[in-house]
Amino acid sequence: EQNSSSVIAIRLDVEGAEWWALQQLVENEHLLCSVSYLFVEFHGAATEAQRKRLPHYGLPEDIFERLKQRVHAAMERPNCRLRIYWRSFWASCGDQQRFEWRDSLQAKA
Repeated sequence: EQNSSSVIAIRLDVEGAEWWALQQLVENEHLLCSVSYLFVEFHGAATEAQRKRLPHYGLPEDIFERLKQRVHAAMERPNCRLRIYWRSFWASCGDQQRFEWRDSLQAKA
C-alpha cells in the first residue's frame, strides 16, 4: 500500500500445497489485487482421475474452477493490478489445458 507503483510477482510451485496457498490469497481480495503477476504450477488436477482424489486431501473436486472464478471476479474490480500468465497459471506442461490455452484468445492477444 505504501508503494503502489511497485511490481509484486508471486510464483507458486510448491508440489501440491498451491491449493491451500492460493485459497488463502483469494480470501483477501485487497491483497490478491495488490499482486501484479501470479504464476502457479498446479499438481494433481490435470485429469479427471486426479481430480477425483482431491477430496482425500480435504479439497473439493472442482477446486480449480472455484479458485479460477474467484480470481477472475477479483480481476474485474477497478484498480485490481493482477495479471495472470494463463499458460503458467492454469496448466501444467503437457496436460490437456495447455493445448486449450494455446488456441485461446489470451494466447493470441
